[in-house]
Amino acid sequence: MAIIQLLLLTAFVMTNLPESKSLPQAAKEKTTCGIRRLDAFDMLLTCYFHVNISALQKAFDVYKQPDIRVVVSCDWFQEIFCSVAPGYKYEYDIDVYHDHTNVRILNANTEHVGMYTCKVMGERDRGICSLTEEQISQTLPSVIPYTGQTSRINNVHRFMLNGVYNRTVSASENSPVDMECQSDTWTPTRIISVVDGDRLLASNEMQNGRLRYIINKTRCEDTGDYRCEFANTTGLFYSVTVRLLVPCSPRLKGDEGHFPFVVIIDNDGHLSLNMTAYPTPYVKAYYKLNSNEPIQDRIQTTCAAESDKPASIICNITVISVTNADDGAQFMVLFSNNIGELPFSFRIRLNDIVKSEYTMKLQVQLKSWF
Repeated sequence: MAIIQLLLLTAFVMTNLPESKSLPQAAKEKTTCGIRRLDAFDMLLTCYFHVNISALQKAFDVYKQPDIRVVVSCDWFQEIFCSVAPGYKYEYDIDVYHDHTNVRILNANTEHVGMYTCKVMGERDRGICSLTEEQISQTLPSVIPYTGQTSRINNVHRFMLNGVYNRTVSASENSPVDMECQSDTWTPTRIISVVDGDRLLASNEMQNGRLRYIINKTRCEDTGDYRCEFANTTGLFYSVTVRLLVPCSPRLKGDEGHFPFVVIIDNDGHLSLNMTAYPTPYVKAYYKLNSNEPIQDRIQTTCAAESDKPASIICNITVISVTNADDGAQFMVLFSNNIGELPFSFRIRLNDIVKSEYTMKLQVQLKSWF
């Protein structure tokens, strides 16, 4: 009987003790990150999450230090919205990979060196990893089988812009850009505009064994990646990608209105605008026209480039806590980069439904006071 009581007591204690977690299990409940080389030019940063970000609809950021630069920022409104900094590529993949997401570091160079942090909103935990110059200088083994022709592939395959052989090449707007592919042993087959959705620019139109394409007057919109492809007689292929940078001051795209209206959602005013600029602009100042009211804390703005189009910028403006007093008010945001500035004006117009909602809220507040 004593033995049976002892066994029952032991079973009771084991089933009622708080569950303890092993160290590996505890480690899985932390956000972590890692960086590895992806190909000859790019690096891949991976954020590992311990929760299903998509199912919980949690916002998250990836930022770089010491300059505290936001690389990727994702948040849920009616659907997921992500902003991406120039020099990086991000495609939302949480629906596919529930526990991690990938950020591509394009043409990795010393500007990308630093400490990267993956942070889920509302959590103290964060994943930190670093990218060093030593990591960038490390090269991948050739993915092409070794032959006498491919033993020095990086030296014999060249894609030059205006005679410059580099991963990034700058050009002034409205100036010509001469693209030239050449190889000592292989045949240049195509020049592709990645920024234009892999649009074919030149194919098999060689002059003296060189494939060329000329942009007579380059535009800021031409900023982005271009690829030259090579082939040999055995059916092997190789490509070289170069990024063209065409700086310009911010300017609105298309027919953006001079005084567009904000959309009121949950008492906040929201407005998006598309502009062309390189580098990505920042907000220099906010103004409420014909008013001395300080509004620095009432307006929030985020600007980010499209992943494949560094000069195509989307800016989202939010006016916090819109009231009836703001009806008809005009605001101005002054955008700036190191090339120039763009003043952008908009106004708030409350429709009758929004006004009645504010009136009802005010009546309820008044009744509660008396």
